[in-house]
Amino acid sequence: MWRGKEDPVSSLNATRIGALFPLSGRAAQLGRTGYQGARLATEELNEAGGVLGGPLELQVADTRGSLATVAEARRFIEKEDVTVLLGVVSSAALLAVTEIARERKTVLMATIASTVRATTEMFHPYIFRSGVNNAQESLSAARVAAALPHRRWYVIAPDYEYGYNAWTIFKGHLTHLRPDVEIVGEAWPEFLEHDYEAYVEAILRTRPDAVYNLLYGGDLVAFTRQARGKALYERATFLNATGGDVGVLEELGGDMPEGILCGARYYFQHPDTDTNRRFVERYRTRYGGWPTPWAEMSYNGVRFVAEGLAKAGTRDSHALVRALEGMTLDLPRGPVTLRKEDHQAVLDMVWGRTRRHPDFPFSVLAELQIHPGSQITPPAEGGAAQRRAA
Repeated sequence: MWRGKEDPVSSLNATRIGALFPLSGRAAQLGRTGYQGARLATEELNEAGGVLGGPLELQVADTRGSLATVAEARRFIEKEDVTVLLGVVSSAALLAVTEIARERKTVLMATIASTVRATTEMFHPYIFRSGVNNAQESLSAARVAAALPHRRWYVIAPDYEYGYNAWTIFKGHLTHLRPDVEIVGEAWPEFLEHDYEAYVEAILRTRPDAVYNLLYGGDLVAFTRQARGKALYERATFLNATGGDVGVLEELGGDMPEGILCGARYYFQHPDTDTNRRFVERYRTRYGGWPTPWAEMSYNGVRFVAEGLAKAGTRDSHALVRALEGMTLDLPRGPVTLRKEDHQAVLDMVWGRTRRHPDFPFSVLAELQIHPGSQITPPAEGGAAQRRAA
């Protein structure tokens, strides 16, 4: 288990953040770039003077699975005296870690894991999310799907919390928008599956009009290469929920088929603003790559934490919760609000079609569709009442 501190800064009066990211394994692209985004924000804040009279200290643990994530969350609280937990990639891990945050009254800023259950049925005062949730992603995907002429739909999704949750929301909304749609098949490969041949063959036999693909990161890269070898993309329209992740686009390079509809929780070329361009350039200068959604959402999480601490004037968890509720910050993607009722950030989703571009050695997204957070974020489900009762 790799562990490390962000920078050799003085720990005198430091505010410690415990970062939970997988830095190795198939999900490492998400964890590594998420950590890079959090680290960039920490460095910028420390260069500007830190918070509460001292530096931010970002401690990180390589968390490859749910059990490791839980163990490291406990260690951060009990041994490292962190003020905030941040990160988490797996939705299953988030549901476990959020219980620790509730028990220990420690603020948890979830930046990547997206299960809506964390901010609905399992909501408590100490959970906040700076990243896109399953509902925002799936409702936007259903709107994209409903505009297509296709009736026969198939899904392939990872066999765990994220896949179940996202598919349920997408299917419900799509069939509401298009009652004529027929679900003709489902495939549930294990998370971190290596061989997708049987799943590709099953889709080919079923002959759907369209496929909703919820695989992500290294799984999406592996599936795409294997499916392309079987000419699957010539036989069905694909919607890749997270295919607009520039980390996936970079890794696939010329192996990404053209014209695939892909979603992105953040896309480095949008919005075309000074704030976003500065963020992209700083990230490029620091790390040599383009910022992924995971980097931007984790960057935003640290920014929210720092602003909350400054507003609260203390590291006390109760004061930090009150400071964060309803907060709006101007971030790379634009103004973002952490909703007071359920602590979910109201975020847009970007969709587009993959296209070759002479300026990039990988496919980029063209024909961008922006689905506003105000239209794809469901109303809070009694969050205020739950919060007051906790």
